[in-house]
Amino acid sequence: MTNVYLRDIKLPVAALLKQYKENPDIALIRHFDLLYIQQGITRLSVSERLELLPILLQGIANDYAKSTQHASQLFHLILRLLVHFKLPLRGSKEDDELRSTLGLNDEDASFLSKWFGKLMLLQIVRPSTPEAASALRCPGLSVEDYKFLTLQGKPDAWDPSSDSGLNLTETKALVARFLASGLFKDDEKFYPALFAAADTNSRISEVGEDTLKRVMLSIDLEDPILVETLLELYFGS
Repeated sequence: MTNVYLRDIKLPVAALLKQYKENPDIALIRHFDLLYIQQGITRLSVSERLELLPILLQGIANDYAKSTQHASQLFHLILRLLVHFKLPLRGSKEDDELRSTLGLNDEDASFLSKWFGKLMLLQIVRPSTPEAASALRCPGLSVEDYKFLTLQGKPDAWDPSSDSGLNLTETKALVARFLASGLFKDDEKFYPALFAAADTNSRISEVGEDTLKRVMLSIDLEDPILVETLLELYFGS
């Protein structure tokens, strides 16, 4: 009866999200806040959904530190909202100021660039047995990375026919364009652009290649940490 009732009312999603962010150490409150946010967000208008985007983005790194499971749900919500976000023209004043407009600090931007990059590597793997479902991974991602990007292994997370499911190819293409914007600094764009450039879908790889060309001018390719990271990626470690 409760679920039927909730489907018929408009939940105060913005207030619930604010409450979630203001109670980082109370897991029970955050659990139910997220539950109702996910149920209520689909009944909001596009403009109301976009008003939630800065709130979701701000503090996402800290949310991850508190709970990877909760952060996984928040990250998925961010991806759902990005569909409605209209990027400003690249190089425009609005583009240059996008980071401050959305209130994104360096820690959160670094977190997003890291996970947007991992998203570019995501490939959906179907478990051969029920027991194998808890240990799924794909090239370039650990088991924990894969769980995070698939809502802890939720089957319909990347099923566009489900209510909250996303299309993986469309989302990657969207994120590639988002990464090319003024929201991210050149060093934050490098790895995601590199991964996007290697994608087999031209809609993703072309944006990745263009972004990579632009950021390469400011990247020190002889930096020991960068070289070590590239070697680890190459050998799959």
